Amino acid sequence: MPAGGAGARARPDSRRAFHGQDTGFRRNGTGPVAGQYRGTARASGRPGSAVIVVDANVLLYAYNRRSEYHEACRAWLERSLQGREQVGLSWTTILAFVRIATNPRVFERPLPISEAVGIVEEWLNCPAVVLVEPSPAYWTTLREQLVAGQATGALVSDAALASLALEHGASLCTKDRDFRRFHGLRLMDPTEKLRLPSYCFSSGFRYDAV
Repeated sequence: MPAGGAGARARPDSRRAFHGQDTGFRRNGTGPVAGQYRGTARASGRPGSAVIVVDANVLLYAYNRRSEYHEACRAWLERSLQGREQVGLSWTTILAFVRIATNPRVFERPLPISEAVGIVEEWLNCPAVVLVEPSPAYWTTLREQLVAGQATGALVSDAALASLALEHGASLCTKDRDFRRFHGLRLMDPTEKLRLPSYCFSSGFRYDAV
């Protein structure tokens, strides 16, 4: 889950990309305003449906312009949030993004909490976004992945996200190769060419590494 490399170690300059404008994703010229969460993100209660679960490192790279993966992750996220596939976010992933992006021990000038929260609200207001939550049988899947993947320490959180994706029949979009240890998990690398429709959306907050 940690962004690692250029994502976690870079020191960003926090700033708004568009001053004086709302930063909500727009569809047909309209969209929600950051800070006004409409609660449109819904729980994914359909295991086996077409969902792409997103790891926190992809989200962090998408907002860190100095990361070597920024352009690819940004483009993937833009297309996906306005695309046809369902984008699955877990609360663990959302909180990891907020925790890392606002952490002064990770970034010299981290995102202000208000901006980090605004970004999350933009995601949750996107019609493509679903919240992936554990089923009653989640522990069985997680236990199997913990043992089979020899997931200890920091890898436990990876096993938890992998198990969520498996429960929902979802692919996992990540740059973290540690997820390869989890059996049956379909992985997607956002830096590789993907068959996704091309859409445009108004950019959210960005921060630059120094």
